[in-house]
Amino acid sequence: SSAAPLTMTIRNTGNTDLTGLAVSTSGSHPSDFIATAPGATTLAPDATTTFTVTFTPTADGPRAAQLQIASNDADENPFDIELTGTGLPVGPPPVVHSAAGYRPGANMVMTVGIDYVGQSLSALGYSLQLPAGWSYVSDSSAAGVKPTAGETGTIEWAWLTVPADSLSFSVTLQAPSAAVGDQTFAAGATLANAQGSQTQIPAAPNPLSVPQLSFHTVDVNSNNRYELTELLSVISLYNYRDGTTRTGEFYRDGGTYPPGPGTQTPPYRSTDLDQSWRIGLTELLSDISLYNYREGTVRTGEYHYDVTSGRFVPGPAPSGATTKGLVAIKSVDLNATLGNLSGPLNPGGGVASLQVSLEFNEAQTSSLGVEFGLPPGWSLASEASATALVKPDPGQTGALEWAWSGIPTSPIEFVVVLNYPPATPSTVITGRAIAGDPGGDQSQSTLSLELPSDPYFAWADIAFAGAPAGVDTSPTGNPDLDSLNNLLEYALGLDPMVFDLEVLRLQPPSGTNPLPDTLELSYKRPAGGVPGFTYTLKSSIDLSEWQAMTGQRIDPIGGGRERIVHTVPIETRGFYILEATRP
Repeated sequence: SSAAPLTMTIRNTGNTDLTGLAVSTSGSHPSDFIATAPGATTLAPDATTTFTVTFTPTADGPRAAQLQIASNDADENPFDIELTGTGLPVGPPPVVHSAAGYRPGANMVMTVGIDYVGQSLSALGYSLQLPAGWSYVSDSSAAGVKPTAGETGTIEWAWLTVPADSLSFSVTLQAPSAAVGDQTFAAGATLANAQGSQTQIPAAPNPLSVPQLSFHTVDVNSNNRYELTELLSVISLYNYRDGTTRTGEFYRDGGTYPPGPGTQTPPYRSTDLDQSWRIGLTELLSDISLYNYREGTVRTGEYHYDVTSGRFVPGPAPSGATTKGLVAIKSVDLNATLGNLSGPLNPGGGVASLQVSLEFNEAQTSSLGVEFGLPPGWSLASEASATALVKPDPGQTGALEWAWSGIPTSPIEFVVVLNYPPATPSTVITGRAIAGDPGGDQSQSTLSLELPSDPYFAWADIAFAGAPAGVDTSPTGNPDLDSLNNLLEYALGLDPMVFDLEVLRLQPPSGTNPLPDTLELSYKRPAGGVPGFTYTLKSSIDLSEWQAMTGQRIDPIGGGRERIVHTVPIETRGFYILEATRP
């Protein structure tokens, strides 16, 4: 867009005529500054003329040019003026409406959005002019005044209580059975403020041209059958990735819909049920259900448009009918679970193995999918869904999704291995399984699995409460400088902020009937040991080979702690170490 024109004045302050007046631009962005010719090319002494400069940036950000005024001036020819401006991105229109397309005699859904951020409105109105023969059915708005069912011509809405900043709603309209070709709709909003002034804003595009739909947009040969090459084209859109994240983004290029970002102007692709310009798992499964329609044992891929639901459904259109009548719609008996095969999350990062299990009624299922999201920093290491038609790639982040066509025997079970970063807290993986029935309807089963973090972190929250800022609370840290890292302090139930002088203690034997010429080597720990740890006392006579010691004795010492005691001969020279390890 352009800024308002700036009027500039040239005055001849000399004693002779100023002649040959002309203006031009040069410099970095001369085409961004449009200058008109001066009103006169010759000025008598003290005479003036004007011209305008309009800033029309061709890109966002700082823009600059030099304005040059030519004349017969002896020492300032040309006379230079520096021009600068900042190009700002063009925002969306404040009132928009869209519709994917219509079918004669069927309902069509139109979406409306009105944006008035920063304005204080006392009332808001919206009007929509319908083509001849069209009628209003319903809408999703909370307007105080709205059309009545069956109303034709210009229909109107009014809000006396206006939602803050913006509102959006959908309108269902009935197309006449005789409608042919593109249909045009004009609309606009009226914004009223507390001072009584009103602003009328036309909806964009103005008018809206809605195409007549004859076939599913994936049906490139227009035979009312969903074929393999057509399904593969949808899978290509679904699989579009931005880096390691699958987005399913696509755009419109004339009459085609290539994958990736680009121009997003209606009509929408038929698969894009939510008109988001992205193909999601539920939309892919909906198309797989169309592809999988069978007559007996033969897959035909036939489909038709159902005027009641306003979408494409499997099977041929019933003769003389307007609703689904060929296929008995059944609720798919679907049960999905996630299982943890790898235990708590390790503090240093690692992999988590999940078991995905799907149980379903094979006779009722024509498409099947699973999806769950990964937290930031997580990625797919591997997966073993051998029969899935669509599956994620190793390294993928964000949402992971699988889809099946030609359903295998129930149940389906496979393992998914995920990479997770260090210091990951307890994490809940959520998602869903989706199954489509032969009539195109879908059932869902929710997935949820908590992957507990290492309990070390809960201990650290308490053990380091009140510690100075910057203290290393990681498992490998050693803030008290006693040669015991924090993980070993946790395993032994010690205070990581207090220097421990004596962890292993060598002393005369205690208890009844002690063995002669022996000493006791002992250490203390929480009663029963910290879950997940293996405690091993090892000995060596030369510091090169170490042997695990056996025959320990456990003495309760109260306070939820115990002493682990090993007996060693007095005359034996030895070195001893204590290990506390966990998987």
